[in-house]
Amino acid sequence: AFALPLSSAAPRPVDDWLRRQPGAGSIVQFPRGVSGPIHYLTRLTGKPTSQGSGKYAPPLYREERDTLFSFPDAAAIRLAQRWGIDYIVIDDAGLERDAPGWRAKALAQPQLREVYRQNGYTVLRVLR
Repeated sequence: AFALPLSSAAPRPVDDWLRRQPGAGSIVQFPRGVSGPIHYLTRLTGKPTSQGSGKYAPPLYREERDTLFSFPDAAAIRLAQRWGIDYIVIDDAGLERDAPGWRAKALAQPQLREVYRQNGYTVLRVLR
């Protein structure tokens, strides 16, 4: 018999790290942060998300979704500040495929600080 492997229900190391961080600000993840997994990850981190999915996403999110997904453009970072996003979680390999050179561009932004980089994930703190 053949069975497809299931993804682990255990938190990733980045989720454990996020759970230990103070504050109640939200997180977003790039790329592919809009789907069921981002909602599941909120259970593992204890932090809300500012990414939505499904048929009934909040109007403000629908209006600004394209701006958010322009990350690491400055407009996306300003939006993250306005929305109270504390952490941007990045799947390094995935975002490099979608936006080559993202790291240099993001780290050049004075409103972002790299606070975690391990196991293929980077977390950027959004400064206000």
